Amino acid sequence: MKHVEEAYQQFVSLYEQYGEILQEYLENRTLLQFTQVRIDNSKERIANLDKQLIETNKKTQQYQTLTQLRQQTLEKLHTAEEEQKKLNQKLSEPKNKLADCVAQFNHFMVQLQIGDNQTLVRLLGDEVADRGNCDYFTLRILNFLHRNHCPLTILVSNHGSEFIYAYEQLLAEYPFVPQGYIGDFQTPSFWGLKLLLDQEIMPHSELIHLVNESYKSTLKILDYTISAKGITLFSHAPIRFDALQWMAKRLEVNYDDSTIESLAKTIDQMNHQFQSYIESNTIHSLFHTDAIHDRTNMSEQERAEWPLVYFFWNRWDETKETETARPAIHNGYTINYVHGHDGFQSTLPHIYNLDTPSGKEPRKTEDQQIDQAFRYLIENRYKIANKTPSEIYLRNVLRYKVFNSDERRLEPKQELLKTSPNNELDGSIKKLSLLGKSVVQPSKSLVELPTAKPSTRELIIASEEQEDKVVFFSSLNLINKKQENLFYNPP
Repeated sequence: MKHVEEAYQQFVSLYEQYGEILQEYLENRTLLQFTQVRIDNSKERIANLDKQLIETNKKTQQYQTLTQLRQQTLEKLHTAEEEQKKLNQKLSEPKNKLADCVAQFNHFMVQLQIGDNQTLVRLLGDEVADRGNCDYFTLRILNFLHRNHCPLTILVSNHGSEFIYAYEQLLAEYPFVPQGYIGDFQTPSFWGLKLLLDQEIMPHSELIHLVNESYKSTLKILDYTISAKGITLFSHAPIRFDALQWMAKRLEVNYDDSTIESLAKTIDQMNHQFQSYIESNTIHSLFHTDAIHDRTNMSEQERAEWPLVYFFWNRWDETKETETARPAIHNGYTINYVHGHDGFQSTLPHIYNLDTPSGKEPRKTEDQQIDQAFRYLIENRYKIANKTPSEIYLRNVLRYKVFNSDERRLEPKQELLKTSPNNELDGSIKKLSLLGKSVVQPSKSLVELPTAKPSTRELIIASEEQEDKVVFFSSLNLINKKQENLFYNPP
C-alpha cells in the first residue's frame, strides 16, 4: 500500500463519519418510536371519548367537556402525525451518505495488502454486534483475511450471539433483529449493518455470502494451545475449569482430561460437534432461552443446562476466585486461562485477562472522559479525595492487550499452519499489552498500517513504568470497538 498513513487516517475519518450518521439515525428512530406511541395513545383516547359521547346527552355540560377533550386529543394526534412524517423523511435522508461511505470503504479495501499470512489471529469474541459502527466493515475485513489465506479463529460470545441469532432468524425468513439480551446502545455496530440492509445499499445476499464464506468457518466455542508442560485455554468469558465438562456433555462428547493431549482432543471434538450447529444454522438453540435469572451469575443447574450461555456471559469476582475454580495444575500438567469480557483482574499468575476499556466508547466520548479525569486529578491534587477511579481509567483507557504465544495445537489432524522444523518450542508465553505508542515493532503485520504518532491521548501513560513488553498490532485495530486479538506464532 502506498501512502499508508494517509490511507489509514482516511479510513478512520470514514468510520467515524459513518458512526455520526448512525448515531443520528438511531436517535431519530427512537424519536419515531415514541411518536408512534403518542399516535396510538391518541387514537385510543379518541375512540374512548367517542364511545362516551355516544352514551352522553348532548345537552349536558359533560358532553361539552368530552367534546373539548376530543378536539384537544385530535390536535395532539395531528401534531404527532406531522412529527412522524418529518422523522420518516429524516430516516430516509442518510441513504446517499451511506452509499458514499461504502464507496470510500471499497476504495480503502482494494489498497490493502497482506504482509503475513502465517500467524494465527485468534479473536476472543465481541467482533460483531458491539460498540463499533458497522458490522459490514468488520465482515468485509474478515473476508479479506480469509481470501488471503490468513488463519483466523473467533470465539463465540454474548455480543456475537446477538448477530448470530439475527442471522439465523433471517435465514428462517424472520426479521433480521437481535435477541435483545443486550441493549441497542451497546450493539450499535449491528444497527450500522442493518441500516445498510434497510436502505437497500447492501443486499441480504451479500450478507449471507460473507457469513457463509468467511465467518462461519472461524467460529469456535473455546480454543487451546499446548506445550510440553501444559495447556492454555482460551474462552470469551472467564470460566471455571469444570465448565468444560458441562459443555462436552451438552454436545454429547466424551470428556477426557487425563493428559494434555486427551484434553486437547476433547476440545477439538467439542468444536467439531459445534460445527454441526453452525452448518445447520441452529447455534441459537444452544443459547436462546429466557429461563436464566442472571446470565452473569448462573446457578450450577443453569450452567449444566445452558453451558454455552455461561461461556458467553459469566462474570468473575473475588468470591469465585477459589483454588478449585481455575486450577493451575491438573493431573500433573499446567493450565493457563486466557479470556476477555470481564473487568475483574485476577492476581493469579496463570490467569490472563485481556479486557480493557479501550474502544468501548466513541473517540469523542472517550476524549471527553479523558479530559474530565485529568481535570479532576488536577483540581484535587492537594485535596483528600478518591482519585483511584480516575487514575485507573487513565491508565487503562488506551491499553490494548494482545497475548503472544509460541505454543502449538494438537497435531497432525487439525494442523492449522505449515510449521518450520527450525523453530524451537519452549512453551514460553509472554503477556503483552498496548500502553500507547509502539516501542517494539513486529517484523511483519497482517496489514501494513502506520505506527501511531504521539498524541495527547498517548501522553496519559507515557510517563508510567512499562512493566509489560509492548507490541503494536494495528492490523485488526481498524474497527474502533473492543476486540481482543491473540497472535499465535507456529513452531
